[in-house]
Amino acid sequence: MDQDVFSTSVSLLHEGRHAEAIALIEAALPDQTRTAPLLNIAAICHQRMGDLAAAEHTFRLALAAEPTFADVQNNLGLLYAALGRKDEAVLAYQRALELDAGCLSAEVNLGRVFQDNGDLGRAEAAFLSVLAADPNYTVALYNLGNLYKDQGRAEEAEALYRRTLALNRRNPDALVNLGLILGETGRKAEAEAAYLEALSYNAADTNAACNLGLLLHGLGRLAEAEPVYRAALAHAPDHLFILNNLANLLVDLKRPNEAVEAYRASARDPGYAHPFGKLMLTQRMLCDWSDLPATEAAVTDLVRRGDAAGMGPFEMLIIPSLTPRDHRRVAEGFAARAHGEALARQPLVTRAPKPTDRLRIGYISSDFSDHATTWLFNGVLESHDKSVVSVHGFSTGRPVADRGRARSEAASDQFVDLYALSDQAAAQKIAEAGIDILVDLKGYTEENRLGIQARRPAPITVSWLGYPGTLGAPRLADYLIGDPVVTPLSQADAYSETLALMPHCYQPNDDRREIGPPVSRREAGLPDDALVLCNFNRSYKFSPETFALWMRLLRQLPDAVLWVFETNRWATDNLRAEAERGGVAADRLFFAPALSQKDHLGRLQCADIALDTFPYTSHTTGSDALWAGVPLVTKIGPSFASRVAASLLSAVGLPDLIVEDDAAYESLVVDLARDRSALATLRTRVGEARMGSPLFDTRGFARDLERLYRAIWTQEVAGDRRPIALAAV
Repeated sequence: MDQDVFSTSVSLLHEGRHAEAIALIEAALPDQTRTAPLLNIAAICHQRMGDLAAAEHTFRLALAAEPTFADVQNNLGLLYAALGRKDEAVLAYQRALELDAGCLSAEVNLGRVFQDNGDLGRAEAAFLSVLAADPNYTVALYNLGNLYKDQGRAEEAEALYRRTLALNRRNPDALVNLGLILGETGRKAEAEAAYLEALSYNAADTNAACNLGLLLHGLGRLAEAEPVYRAALAHAPDHLFILNNLANLLVDLKRPNEAVEAYRASARDPGYAHPFGKLMLTQRMLCDWSDLPATEAAVTDLVRRGDAAGMGPFEMLIIPSLTPRDHRRVAEGFAARAHGEALARQPLVTRAPKPTDRLRIGYISSDFSDHATTWLFNGVLESHDKSVVSVHGFSTGRPVADRGRARSEAASDQFVDLYALSDQAAAQKIAEAGIDILVDLKGYTEENRLGIQARRPAPITVSWLGYPGTLGAPRLADYLIGDPVVTPLSQADAYSETLALMPHCYQPNDDRREIGPPVSRREAGLPDDALVLCNFNRSYKFSPETFALWMRLLRQLPDAVLWVFETNRWATDNLRAEAERGGVAADRLFFAPALSQKDHLGRLQCADIALDTFPYTSHTTGSDALWAGVPLVTKIGPSFASRVAASLLSAVGLPDLIVEDDAAYESLVVDLARDRSALATLRTRVGEARMGSPLFDTRGFARDLERLYRAIWTQEVAGDRRPIALAAV
């Protein structure tokens, strides 16, 4: 074989001049006595050019010329692996090792296939065999590190990545994966340094940029995260993950108008479903409904085809056409994608429930602060009977010093800050506390840490309050706390959890919530003589259909105005324009700025009737209205989220304000508006219900919740698990 031809073809291969290398080899082959090495190079060039059929054919020609050529067998295995023909890849690698037991690259590649197939024991054995032959074989060190990382063996993985980098510092993949482990174990500054070092070696490293951006975003350093993503997009303008992450960041930077465009750019590939739901949610946030039907149709189609894995379950709650069973399918796909690795691990706590007189209840949330969840929940936390339950708070949110957090801490027997810990370390802390029932208050809402529950740090886990739907994986929550209205037992198959029903309403309320002094209509920015219809939900809950219904009401009631929460300036402008298109003057819409909870409840008394959204109905805003003495009209639907306001009204003794369809909704509001005497009587009923209904009986709710925990524990001790419907006492 002409050494010059071989050397030149290798150089052309390394330079990426694949077509030239192939042409040189094809011209030289007739004069060569040994063709296999050249054919091997030509096959590699074909593969890198994307002509996989030609690559396979050429590898086989090389083997025909020299059947004992181990490198060709190894390369053929790589081709089969790329084609997804994993069984053939295994045979090729094994044949390479038969031909040359010292072909360490073939053994590493064999380990990779085993790892991809989930055969982790054989994968580990292959990597360890290579390292026994050569302890400094960096590819084996790196791949064994990946294996341990995916198994949650963080310390071992970290050590292997550090050994890899000690041998070759300029290894961006090892730096990025080391950064992941450092970040997951709470060493954020070291993780940032690892990503920055990887980028210093290769500014176009999208993995490093993606992870650095996510790290900075998670740390609240939003302004620093944006240029990281922008720089990455300069190198890879069509990178879907980075476009999606940039869009998420822009939402948090209060620039949802720009986020929509970034989501649109990242929602080009139906195989990457995640941004489709986020695009729809952000369009709803902006009240930009111009092409919303097309987005909703695309999302619905993905869900119905079973292609929604990775799409956020939360966003699906605002689509009217999706059923509870659709929501379960989406949650199942998301849980498998987001938490599959953790869900497959051995549970951290395996002890079986045993009889005990005092249950150790752990509440985990990122919202132990001045937050809607805590406004509802703190009263129950303070009302727990400490002779019956021991209360432990586990905070995963960024620490804040406010009254909401102070109350949560004071009401807990133990309060632990888990914010800076990895999911594994946080789960270990909970396990060490000996919690009997761990209650997640977040579900699939912002800043959740469901990866902690996935590791099973308590014998029983429960989902409650924060998320109105199923989590889609039984290991994330054994039970879901609902009530007969939001989660009727007839819908039990729509939930991966076993239903545990409170007797009245699943939503707690704090009867110590302060209502600020009433303000005049003028002080609230409203006309003195108008009928004030209100809705204080965030704009993403507004649907074109519901807003059109509200405009029909305003057309029928010329003295009425609509008072809504001012979410963002784009929504304000779009709603005014939409009102004009609906035949209603824009100046009949009034927008309320954000206030403290106390002051908001004070001004809320200016409203005459609260109008509900659909299908994501009023939750905290619904009980706010009722607590302030304002009647709420709702339409009930099939899903948990579409039944919450109905549950509130049932528990407060006002079932006559629950309707089945738009026509009944419209008729009821018009009748109340035109009969001011009936409306005044209704407002009196609402005011009386404040202190005389189960909805606002905080102490009674706490007693019922403790009974429900005991019922759950009792049947688990008995080795039983079935739906529970707690009777009222």
